[in-house]
Amino acid sequence: MPDPLEMVFRFSMVSNDDLYNENMYEYGIALNWYFSGHRNKLTMDVSYLENDEFIDADDHIRFRLQWDVSF
Repeated sequence: MPDPLEMVFRFSMVSNDDLYNENMYEYGIALNWYFSGHRNKLTMDVSYLENDEFIDADDHIRFRLQWDVSF
């Protein structure tokens, strides 16, 4: 893997047991390409968001592309 490239895996869970007794999960993968350290980077990530209610319409795939520039 080239030095300016970073790969990230992410798992997260949100639990709302108090009101609705439902859970939401996120599974994701991200790639960061650093042009000038953390001051100039391009981030691309894809996430799968899963709702525990078993309703297909509530499951989503999200794609995000972000360019961070600090000066």
